[in-house]
Amino acid sequence: MYRLHLPRAVVFDELHFASFIAHHLNRLFVFDIHPWLGKLTLALSAYLAGFPSDVLDFPIATPYPTHAYLAPRLVAALFGAACVPLMFLIARALGMAPISATLAAAFQLLDLLLLTESRLILVDSQLMCYIQLTLLCALRLWRLSHAPTVWKKRTPPPAYFRYLALTAVFAAAALSVKWTAAVTPFLVAVVCLFGLCFPREPTPLSHCALAAALALGCYALPWWLHLRLSTRSSPTATRMSDRFRTTLTGNASLPYDPSHNVTFSEKLLELHVRQFKTNRGIKTRHRWESKWYEWPLNMRGIYYYVDKAEGYTEDRPVVRVIYLLQNPASALWVAAAVALFALLLPCVLRYRNRISEKHSMHRVVSVGCFLLAGYVLNLVPYMFVERCSFLYHYLPALMYGQLLAALLIDALPRRVRVSLTVVIIATLVAAFVFWAPWVYAWPIDGDAITRRQWMPRWN
Repeated sequence: MYRLHLPRAVVFDELHFASFIAHHLNRLFVFDIHPWLGKLTLALSAYLAGFPSDVLDFPIATPYPTHAYLAPRLVAALFGAACVPLMFLIARALGMAPISATLAAAFQLLDLLLLTESRLILVDSQLMCYIQLTLLCALRLWRLSHAPTVWKKRTPPPAYFRYLALTAVFAAAALSVKWTAAVTPFLVAVVCLFGLCFPREPTPLSHCALAAALALGCYALPWWLHLRLSTRSSPTATRMSDRFRTTLTGNASLPYDPSHNVTFSEKLLELHVRQFKTNRGIKTRHRWESKWYEWPLNMRGIYYYVDKAEGYTEDRPVVRVIYLLQNPASALWVAAAVALFALLLPCVLRYRNRISEKHSMHRVVSVGCFLLAGYVLNLVPYMFVERCSFLYHYLPALMYGQLLAALLIDALPRRVRVSLTVVIIATLVAAFVFWAPWVYAWPIDGDAITRRQWMPRWN
């Protein structure tokens, strides 16, 4: 929550989300290429805080008219803060020792990328929180499935159905924030259907169907709420069909027609079709875009904000800067861990029959394959899309990479594990402190900025 009120102006993509909030408060229909749960959550907090509804456009660097902008920033910060203990719990659920789980949590705690996204009116912290909740609940579900004595030949315990339901609900919530969350629900579904990695046997198909139905209902709920709030027409409504637009008021060219009884399912289908087509049709480039292969090595960031600070002169330009990037130390440790595991994996798989299921290395290989799959699959879509992508798209893959790094440390002998964990956390803290001015917009001069531009494209 430190310095959450700064800057008091619109920062980068806040211009979109602040506008979405204002549209919802005015009950104006607004079109976007992403689902609505994250934006509705921000809008609720803004409504409770008295966010101004008389302004619809928020250009970058424009001061906010009131202090109500703090409410949606606070929501983003709370979701981001929740990711740290969730990371610890996930690591423990994966069988890691407390010291290794602490390292996994430290990766999240000291990650500049997640921290910056969590301090602004953005939805990526919600995305990551729901992804982690999905994974945690799935792991606890599989732990119950893994113990045949728990419910063999009798009704599963209440905890089993509780985690089955929670996994479905949080998976739907993650997808309802951004479709980029799809990899984690996909992996969970594959593990449940085929009994891979964690459970001893596949989840019963009836239970899978029950979870899928619950997830579908939870996924549709934010869309229903979005459509209930969107009663008035706006310029973005032109992306929709004429029949859809006649269900909105305030459109002179296509007046509201109550006889056009368009059902919710019809609206939901049209919205998805239009959003997918619009997303696929985005061809414009962006000066701060980056490629997927640049993300693991932190080669390109995003200049989120810059403004003159007190004491600014032509001779000594003191500015406040927000520059989005990963913790450089974390990026190196994670990239090294992913590369090492990927290189060793063929050798391990070749001699896998010589590794007993009771041997700790069997767990490391099994869990590591799952985490590597999560890392790679989260990058695959960006290898083929034509639209521009940005560093924050790396967040889901980064989470799996951080868990994989902690898992490899956990596989080491205890003394080595503890010593290396201390060294890694020390490097994370040092890098965090050095680049913190780029997160908190502390006043900094040009020479100090140059000293922090370690990569050619950190310009």
